Amino acid sequence: MRAAGIETGGTRRARICFGPIRSEILKARSYPPMTVAALAIVAFSVISSAYLTYMAWSKPDEAAGLVPSAAYQLALPVQQVGFALMGALVLYMDEAQGMAPALLAVPDRGRLLAAKVATSAGLSAAVASLTAAAAYGTHAMVLALVGDGADAGAGEIVRVGVLVAWWTALSVLVTSLSLLTRRSMPVLVLALAMMLALSSVLRGITPAATWLPDQLALCLYQVPPPSGGIGMPSALAGLACWLATAYAGAWASLARWGV
Repeated sequence: MRAAGIETGGTRRARICFGPIRSEILKARSYPPMTVAALAIVAFSVISSAYLTYMAWSKPDEAAGLVPSAAYQLALPVQQVGFALMGALVLYMDEAQGMAPALLAVPDRGRLLAAKVATSAGLSAAVASLTAAAAYGTHAMVLALVGDGADAGAGEIVRVGVLVAWWTALSVLVTSLSLLTRRSMPVLVLALAMMLALSSVLRGITPAATWLPDQLALCLYQVPPPSGGIGMPSALAGLACWLATAYAGAWASLARWGV
């Protein structure tokens, strides 16, 4: 009886700790916009990889020095747009019906925040890994079909791994900032504006813009590194500070979020 009681207690603690995460993941998986976003990211990866690899092989004079074995990586940084969207959707799926059900289901705001962030990280990491694998597999298949035996080097594989980590961190950052501001779409619009143009404009105005998240990420995966960029250790520390600050702000905001 005592052993059964201990097992029941352990099961209850596991349910309390991991129950909110499981609920958030199930909710996200059954949310159609999240599914569409994930499928669109992977589909774009396959199509762009096939197209760029074939074009670099068939028209080398127009490829500006891009080799077929690395051409598939050219479109990978664009994928960050989709992962910013996934991070925003983690909160947006609750905004449609209000946060009250989520707050009532998990009164412990710390556990609710952890569940949201874990869901964002888990889903984005899974889709990011699948995206990278699909891009690499497609490029390898195209090269095999055209009879080109060239393959990606170890450095290029590492670069893709860094991109997967950045996509996951970006999704978590957008989720945390959405919880901090209590609005997901304005955060998404700002994130897209920063990644597509605004941060580059700001960097031309002030060196401080080098510490913006997407500019820090460039220092990790862009080859060659951006001129005036900082080193990899500083870029990693900067991204860690962004994530920690956003998480702390989200916790403070969620703690004051009334039902």
